Amino acid sequence: MNSAQSFQSCASGAANAQTQDRLQPLQETALCALFDYARPTAKEISKLVSHRNGFGLALVLLQFIRTKRSLLPFASLDLSGFSLSAGKLRLLVKSLPRGPFFVETLKCGPHVCKDPCLIELLNFLFRLKAAQAKGVPSICLRTLDVSKCDLGDEAGPLFPRLPRVLEHLDLRGNRLREASMKTLGDVLWDGGLPNLLSLDVSDNPLGPLGVAFLAKGLAVPSWSWVQPIPLQSLKLARTKAWGAGVVALGNALKRFKLQSLQVLDLEGNDMQSEGLKSLLSAFRARAVPRLRVLVLKNNELRDCFSLLTELLSTSMLKDLEELDLQKARLSEVVETDEAADVAAIPKCFPKLRRLNLGGIQGAAGARLNSSQLRDFACALGGNGESCASLEELVIPNGGGCPYTPEGVEALAEAFRSGRLSNLRVLKMSNRHDLTGETFPELCRSLAVGGRVSLLETLELFVPEDENAEEGVRDLSEAIRRGGLCKLRNLKLNFFTCVGRNSWTLSELGLALGGGKCLCLETLDLRWKEVGDEGVGGLADGLGMGGLPSLRHLYLEIRCGQRAAEEGGGCVSLGEILSTNKVPSLRSVYLDWTFDESFAALCEGLSRGSVSPPLLVEMWLEDARGPDSDGGAIKLAEVIRAGKLSGLRTLRLMGFDGVSRPVGVELGEAMTHSAASLHFLEEMGVYWRGGCTADFLEGLSRGTGSLPRLHTFSFPHFGSTIGTVGAQSLSALMAAGRVPALRDLTPSLNGIREEGMQAFAAALSSPNVTALRNLELKFGVADGAANVVAHVNMLSVVLSSGRLRRLEDLCLSGLGTIEEVLSLCVGLGSGELSSLRKLQIRDSKLGVEGGRALSEVLIAQKLPCLRAFGAQKAMLTDGGVSALLDGWTSRDPPPLHHLNFLSNSLTNEVVDPLLRLFDSQRVPALESVNLDCNSGIEYGRGKPGRLLRLAFQEMLSEDYDDIW
Repeated sequence: MNSAQSFQSCASGAANAQTQDRLQPLQETALCALFDYARPTAKEISKLVSHRNGFGLALVLLQFIRTKRSLLPFASLDLSGFSLSAGKLRLLVKSLPRGPFFVETLKCGPHVCKDPCLIELLNFLFRLKAAQAKGVPSICLRTLDVSKCDLGDEAGPLFPRLPRVLEHLDLRGNRLREASMKTLGDVLWDGGLPNLLSLDVSDNPLGPLGVAFLAKGLAVPSWSWVQPIPLQSLKLARTKAWGAGVVALGNALKRFKLQSLQVLDLEGNDMQSEGLKSLLSAFRARAVPRLRVLVLKNNELRDCFSLLTELLSTSMLKDLEELDLQKARLSEVVETDEAADVAAIPKCFPKLRRLNLGGIQGAAGARLNSSQLRDFACALGGNGESCASLEELVIPNGGGCPYTPEGVEALAEAFRSGRLSNLRVLKMSNRHDLTGETFPELCRSLAVGGRVSLLETLELFVPEDENAEEGVRDLSEAIRRGGLCKLRNLKLNFFTCVGRNSWTLSELGLALGGGKCLCLETLDLRWKEVGDEGVGGLADGLGMGGLPSLRHLYLEIRCGQRAAEEGGGCVSLGEILSTNKVPSLRSVYLDWTFDESFAALCEGLSRGSVSPPLLVEMWLEDARGPDSDGGAIKLAEVIRAGKLSGLRTLRLMGFDGVSRPVGVELGEAMTHSAASLHFLEEMGVYWRGGCTADFLEGLSRGTGSLPRLHTFSFPHFGSTIGTVGAQSLSALMAAGRVPALRDLTPSLNGIREEGMQAFAAALSSPNVTALRNLELKFGVADGAANVVAHVNMLSVVLSSGRLRRLEDLCLSGLGTIEEVLSLCVGLGSGELSSLRKLQIRDSKLGVEGGRALSEVLIAQKLPCLRAFGAQKAMLTDGGVSALLDGWTSRDPPPLHHLNFLSNSLTNEVVDPLLRLFDSQRVPALESVNLDCNSGIEYGRGKPGRLLRLAFQEMLSEDYDDIW
């Protein structure tokens, strides 16, 4: 028993001692000795105080610290998991020790930030601020973290109560809007937080007006009696600032300056060119001369090459160390004069350490052509020590059209010459100029002794070129010689390049295991090959003991026909993984095909056992034919034998699946008594036809359980779990064999009445209380009476109160108004008090459906509903109008988002939506999605555009009124 366990084992005795009027000297001595022996950390004390069983002990301990009978450090208090009453919270805060080194950091959770606990938190902060003003000894709260606490504008009273000594305020991930920002801005303007160093309001729907109010508070003018705020970090990521909000921020910076600001994060605000233009104006005015980090990623910077050129050539940000332009388009697809000039970067930003020029594969819109890459690479080192500090470089898609080698060649020369000797991270996406000729040259430049020896992360997307194998060999040689000995993360994607010579890939695996990559923690390899020699080489490398730090292994591999004839490499890999030859390994991700190569892999897995702490994720695609059976049978054998107890995720992909007997066998293995899949958390079956039902039937036959399974997903595209599948799934749920099930997405299209009866009964079972997300698809073409009966059964369950903890409900395939009316009975029962999101898809709502929904989508029935969507639901103008009219006569739920994607709406629906917005009947409303409604026009001055502008709260003309 360790010290922490000893400490908790005495909880009852200590709590009882607390209830006495006075501790006896012997008891006091014993407790002091216990506390000094166990020495609980602040984290452990926070855990005790957050739950009923440890609360009494925690109070005793805090009393000992407060009276200095115990000299334990207690610099932070974490109440993110606090679940007790407001009275307990009041008692707790009154028991906190006082002094400059106690509770410097306070982290709150959602329970603490809701009434009545919120009142106690506000009172505590008020007393603390008053005590500090009078010079009374108290805690010195320097950091307050109320992130992800579901705080809305009711948080306004919090800000005036914040102590003046506060240095760090974290408000991320809440529901704060302009009202709360106005309050916070006023507090800042009046000097209420004179020591504030960092402020994070990311992931709040502030809107342009909210950002403007905040900007006003931060930018204290020089003529004010208030001292300028020494703010060093301002994070406004994903705050719906739009262009107008960033304009407001830029104007505030330009007028009053934030001389101390070092970090500015504006990620994901869709600022476009107008926002960037305002920022540049502020930079020119030397508003933020000490700026070190500038994050502009995901801001739709696609058609503003001249502005980007100005940004990348400004001389006003000499201290900049990090610049993130992910998803910024620096050039067109075809090489033209329309491109941002990147050549000045090394000269203008001599201290730059991290540079993201657009992101890697998947960063839509990001481009950097060959000429730009050449100019940038040639400029490196062109001015003595220019960019000598560069540690991270992310190069996006591009290469130009036609493709030219000059960019990659220049980058390779920069590596060879040592101009990037401090580089620690290099990420290159799928560039067209990374060809079979230039890729080897780039790899050879990495092999030059000691020139990039500090590289810790390397990500390369290898081109679709048969000559790329030479580059793979050069990279292997660089690793073998120790030229990349500091690597911690290596990701190589050869998937578009089918390896005709598998021995090239084998050499790479052997090089990695040769003892020259002792720091490697994450290895991500993706390739195709004609045999499995590459897999064998990797297995041999892993088994050589040369990767003592490897913790995460990601493999996406497709082996050719030769693997079916040989298979030795796949067997070896499975054996290495199952015999603990890499003891440091903690997670393995396998993306494979259900074929003979996977059967060989399973043969290797059967020679040992994959169990915690090693956890495995498998994404398995069928081989489109009878070849899938062999791999599935072998997997079933491994699982049934208890050889894969470390399985955490299983995804069965593809269309054809496996044959019926094999599907049943695989499912039965999963719940076999010896399988022990106690760590399985996610399972998805994406097969068509009866394969899914076969798998579920087998799953229900076993006698074991899946105690940690929280996500069970199925496809919604033209598939169904079938009647037998519904009955089998229901049996699992009702028997309590998936007690942690939280997310369930079955397609019930076409099932018979007995299947729906079983499923409805399972939903009513006391063993499904963990369910939070339910997505169901009904059949439109199965006959109205049949589907109506199914929806009636679901409605009875919704009305029963068994699903009162449900948070997300999505229904598809409601084909008649009778089905919609039946659903509304359940929605209007008042038993879905926790529902936050409701979606109706691929259905027929029309006018009557909207009118029926207007009766139940109200605060009285659904008090927590934040989002409603009717996508592809044949909703008409009349249906939307009926819905909105209902909210004028009855209190609407606290909606944030409305989604009417792909319906039959016209311009006529815009005016009612604008009236709703102006009426403030739904004050928290952030967005309305009317995309893909052909009757709505979005041109200049058209109704659709006016609605968008309303929700962006365009304030460029009214900005001065805020001041």
